[in-house]
Amino acid sequence: MEDKKRHVQEILVLCTVACILLDVSIVGFWRIKDPGQEEKTVLYSTDLSIDGDFDDYFDLAVMKSLDDIDLKIIVDGTDSTQKQSGADAIRNLEKIEGGGYSGLADVVIGRDNNLKFLYDADVDDKLVKLLEGAKGKIDVVTVGSLRDVAALYNHCPDLFENKVEKVWIFAGDAEGTMTEYNVSLDETAFLRIMNSGKRDIHWIPCFQNGIWTKGENASYFTMEHSEVFRDADPGLLLWFLYRYEKSGEDFQGYILQKHDTGAFMKEMRNMWCAPLFLLIDGSMEQYWDRYCEKKGQKNRFPFGFVEKKVCFSDGGKVEWGSGNMVHVFEIYDYDEYVALSKFILEDIFRNF
Repeated sequence: MEDKKRHVQEILVLCTVACILLDVSIVGFWRIKDPGQEEKTVLYSTDLSIDGDFDDYFDLAVMKSLDDIDLKIIVDGTDSTQKQSGADAIRNLEKIEGGGYSGLADVVIGRDNNLKFLYDADVDDKLVKLLEGAKGKIDVVTVGSLRDVAALYNHCPDLFENKVEKVWIFAGDAEGTMTEYNVSLDETAFLRIMNSGKRDIHWIPCFQNGIWTKGENASYFTMEHSEVFRDADPGLLLWFLYRYEKSGEDFQGYILQKHDTGAFMKEMRNMWCAPLFLLIDGSMEQYWDRYCEKKGQKNRFPFGFVEKKVCFSDGGKVEWGSGNMVHVFEIYDYDEYVALSKFILEDIFRNF
């Protein structure tokens, strides 16, 4: 009897996901927004690609879940539009969302070469027009290379300063003891932005003092997939499985099949960025209140930013006390930070 019931539930899940992909309007799956509500433009630069780190998919899913933002995405130029590419991941996630398919109209395939020199201004004209046409201030978020953002800054520094409110940079080592991966993707671009003197740079280092190190300034933490996917939205879970298995099959065919989630759920994941995106749309406080309510007590918020003078040099080296003022990520209670991060991811994936 239980097997029969489980089989019926699996069929219902597959039918639901299929309806979403076919753009069937089902009440409850559409995000309803106030037509008069203003959206903040967010320019999100990612190295999401077929060979990219799997945490990039967590980043994309959380970024797409944020309310009241007009999301524009830069995908590193080494990407393509083939199956399992970064652009393909965005396309399939939009179908799962059920909120309409943009046809990648909001996606720019960025440069495929690093900055040739510090002031290299070779940038896609779409990004310039995006800045020119933006209503109000925008935020820039980078979780990979900074090459396109740096080129945009070089092309129109005054426009960039006037239109960009905050720049969120997830990259680097807090103590400068290593060239972290995102920095190594284009060191020149990293140095150009970090030493630009641009106000409201929010720097979130990946590591503290070398590879895989945690610390008071490093966003790095680990978790098992089962901690955040146990009650995940069925369509979103299938989207992650498709990326995890790197299936060459068409996505719409893939989601109509039954898949074993055992190996996926046991997988350990290195994480850096995704939960902190809630700072961008202002929903972090709401999640903190709900987390504390579930926990039954409210302590000090576990992280924040502190303004410090810092200068960056080749290899991601860091010199504190000189250079420009930067908002630096700071953790006050690491265990609470990790627990809150997992709570955020589980809730977003459940209600996607």
